[in-house]
This record gives sequence, C-alpha cells and structure tokens, in this order.
Amino acid sequence: MRTGVVIVYSSIDDFLWGALSARVQKFADEVIVVSRTHLFGGEPEPTVDMGVPSVLMGKSDGPGWKAVQEMRRAGLESLPPVDRVLFLDSDELPDQTITEHLDNPSPVYFAAEVYWREPWIRQVQNNEVAGLLCKPDEVVWNRRGEREAMTSKRIVRPRPDKPFMHHFAWCKPLDAMVKKVQNWGHSGDRGDWVAMVKEEWARPLPGNCFVHKGRLLEECEQRIKI
Repeated sequence: MRTGVVIVYSSIDDFLWGALSARVQKFADEVIVVSRTHLFGGEPEPTVDMGVPSVLMGKSDGPGWKAVQEMRRAGLESLPPVDRVLFLDSDELPDQTITEHLDNPSPVYFAAEVYWREPWIRQVQNNEVAGLLCKPDEVVWNRRGEREAMTSKRIVRPRPDKPFMHHFAWCKPLDAMVKKVQNWGHSGDRGDWVAMVKEEWARPLPGNCFVHKGRLLEECEQRIKI
C-alpha cells in the first residue's frame, strides 16, 4: 500500500524541517510540500529548496484558514497516485509508531502530544489532534477549510509511552512564535497576541498555558531532538 504525505509548510517552522523530513521519508512513498510566497499576514516568505517535490503558491487574498485549505488542495492534486494520504502541517511531526496505522482501512486522526515552549514540556489532558490519514478520494473540506473525510473517522489515541504525533504549535523560539501569531488565522480572535507571547516567554519554565486557560503543563521525555 503506497502512502503519500502532503505538508503545508511555513518558514516559521524551518528549525523543525530537518527532523520532519527525516521522519516522513522513513515511511512515505510520495511527499509534496506546499508553501507560499508570503505569510498569511503579507510578509514575504523566503524561497528555499526543500529537497522534495514542492508546490509554490502566490500570496493569498483570503483569511488564514482559506489559504491553508487552498494549500492542502493543491498538494493533494499534485500528489502522484497513492493508496493513502497523510496531511501534516510543518510543526506536526509523526512518531515512528505511526507506521502501525498506515494500513488502517478507515480514516483516522492522531491524538497529539502538544509541547509548550520546550520539547520537554507538554500540555496535560489536551484534546488536540494532528494529521489526517485517509484515502485520497475520501477527502472533503468543511466550511472552515479543514481537511475532513467523507466516511466515519476516529481518533487514534496513543499509549502513554507511544505517542503517534508531536505538535510544536506552541514550542518555537520567541522570534518564530511572534511571527506565527502575527500571521496566523486566529490573529484577530483575541487581544494582543504578540504581547501575550512575549510575556509568557519571559516567565520561568514551565510557564502558563494562556492559550487554553487552566490546562496543566508537565515535564516529559524529550522524544524529538531539534
């Protein structure tokens, strides 16, 4: 069974690319990286050779969620024939244990370890998922542009010692984190994101999960070396 991977890439996550690329190449038969000439907020993106087939799109005229939808669709349309496709963002790193589910007959999302500021601090009892694995002809798009599957889907939850996905959404250097909140699709959802990020990154670790108020943080084994 052939597996393809579509990665929505931003230079904000450049520090993760080496680890992400190495992990994906271990199980993927085809890889497509989709990037843009500009971040969603309008700032130019550097153009780099990713070392794998890629699609470069122009500046988006819509909100961030629409731009991501367009990128995922372009990646899927550019992917050579495969039996299964895994959608990833460039801050979502699959664990080697994901290979246990590549032949899964039904669409699956993967519950993720979500890291906070450092790769050895994780959010406790989070409900987040990262990555959708399904057949190419099962993909549909909901009104917010997220990739969905037409048939019933389930979330694969890891055993404590075997996470399937590692999400670095809030685990980035300060400059990358500031750039993210200046350009992401949620930039207008709350107050001054930049000020909140700078305040948090100045705190002693493990810090305070201001994004999901009340969510606990704990130290964990560092599984990803970056």
